Amino acid sequence: MSKIPRDLKYFSTGTFYLMLSSVLGFSLRLISRIVIARYSSVEVYGMFSIIWSEANFISILALFGLGQQLTIVLPRKLKNDQSKMIISSGFYVIVIGLFFYFFSLILNSFEDVFTLKYSTLISSFFILFLLFQFIYVGLKDFLGYFLLNMTQNLFFFIFVVFYRTSLSPNNLVSLLIISIIVSTCTGIIYLIKTHKINSSLQDIYSFSFIRIDRNRFYLFSADIVNNSILYLVLKIPEIVFNDLSIPAYISVAFSILAILILPSQMISTVMAPLISEQVTKRKKEELTSTFGFTLTFIFVLQGLTIIGSFCFGDMIISIYGSGYLLNSFMLFQILLFATTIDSLNYAYKFLVRNTNHENLFAAGKWLSLIIYLILQLVFSFILDKKGFSVVFAYTGYIIAQFLFYFLVIYKLNILSSNYNSMRISMWLIFLFFSSLLVFNISINTFTIIERFLVFFLNSCLFIVYLQIFRVINLKSIMIRYRFFF
Repeated sequence: MSKIPRDLKYFSTGTFYLMLSSVLGFSLRLISRIVIARYSSVEVYGMFSIIWSEANFISILALFGLGQQLTIVLPRKLKNDQSKMIISSGFYVIVIGLFFYFFSLILNSFEDVFTLKYSTLISSFFILFLLFQFIYVGLKDFLGYFLLNMTQNLFFFIFVVFYRTSLSPNNLVSLLIISIIVSTCTGIIYLIKTHKINSSLQDIYSFSFIRIDRNRFYLFSADIVNNSILYLVLKIPEIVFNDLSIPAYISVAFSILAILILPSQMISTVMAPLISEQVTKRKKEELTSTFGFTLTFIFVLQGLTIIGSFCFGDMIISIYGSGYLLNSFMLFQILLFATTIDSLNYAYKFLVRNTNHENLFAAGKWLSLIIYLILQLVFSFILDKKGFSVVFAYTGYIIAQFLFYFLVIYKLNILSSNYNSMRISMWLIFLFFSSLLVFNISINTFTIIERFLVFFLNSCLFIVYLQIFRVINLKSIMIRYRFFF
C-alpha cells in the first residue's frame, strides 16, 4: 500500500507545479502576444513568430540531444553524479552560447538574413535557459521549473506592456533577451541553493561531449524533427507563398491550442522520470500501472479542456483583434482534431523514449516528418487556401506519429496489458460527439454565462460516460487521494 501514496504524491505535487507554471505562463504569453498583435502590424507579429520559432529550433539543435538525455539519465544517478553532469553540461552550453553570439554579430552585416540574425542572437542566451528546463525535469524539481519559466514570462509580459507603443522587431528581441537573462540567473541561484551544487575544474570534464553515443544521437535527431515541424509550419507560407499574414494567423491558432495540450504535456512530463526509474527495476506491472494512471489523468483533464475549446475558442481568438478572427478560427477548428490525437501522443512517445527505445522514438519522428512533407506538397497543389494546406499536413504528421508509437508499444509488449487501447477508443468516440454537441449549441449561444452553463452540463455528462464505460475509475482515484491525505 505504501507504493500508491508515494507515486500519488509525486504525481500530485509535480502536476501542481507544472500546472501552475503552464497556466500562468500561458496566460502571460497570451496577453503578451495579444498586446503585440494589437499594437503592431500583422507583418511584425508574423515576423516575431518566425524569429522566436527559429530561436527555439537553433537552441535545440545546439544542445545536440543533451536536454532529453538529461531527463532520462539524471533520475537514475546519485546526487554526486548528478552534480557533475549539471556542471559539465552548463560549461558546454556557455561555450556554444558564446559561439552563437559572435555568429549573430557577423550576420548583422548582411541584409538578406533578417530573421536569422535575430534568432541566433536570442539563441545565444536561450540555450542556457533551455538547459535548465531539462535539468529541473531530470531532477524532478518542478518548483524550480516553475520559478524558471514564470520569471521569464512575467518579465517579458511587463516589458511588452510597458513598451507597447514601440514594438518593432528590434525592441521585441531586446525585451525577450532581457527576460531570458533574468530568469536564467534566477534558475542558477535556485539550483545552487536548493541542490547544493558544488563546482570543480574536474567536473567540467566528467561528462564527455566529444563522444556522442547512439542514444544521444537518436535523441538529437528527434529534437531536429520536433523543432523542424514547428518551424516549417510558420516558414513555408513565407518562403513558398510569400505571405507573412498566414504565419500570423497560424501563430494565433497555435497560441490557443497551446493551452489545450497543457494537461497532456504536464502529466506526461511528470510521468517520464518515474518511468525512467521503473525501467531499471524491470517491473512491468509497476510500469503498466504508472502509464494507466497517466492516461486516466489525460482522459479527464484533456477531455474537459478540448470540450471547453469548442465553447470559448472563437471568443479567445477575437481578443487578438477582428482581423484575426475569421482566418485563425477556421485554422483553429481543423487543428483541434490534431490536438486531440497529440494529447495521447505525448504519453506514448515518452513511454517509448524512457524505456530504452530511443532509436524507435527517433524513427517515429522522422517517419512523421516525411509524411508531413509529402502531404504539404500534395495539399499545396490541390487547395486554393494555402493556410489550410499547412494545417492539414500538420494533422497528418500528428496522426502518423501516434499510430507509430502505439504500434511500437503493442509489438514490443512494453506494457503488461493492452486494455488501454479500448479505453482510448471509447474516450475518442465520446469526446467527438460531446465536442460536436457543445459546438453546435455554442455557435447559437451569445452570452458567456450561457456558454459556461453548456460547458458545465456537457462536462458532467462526459465524466459520467467515462465512469459508466470504465474508461476511468473515479472511486479508485478518490480512495487513493483519501489514503494519501
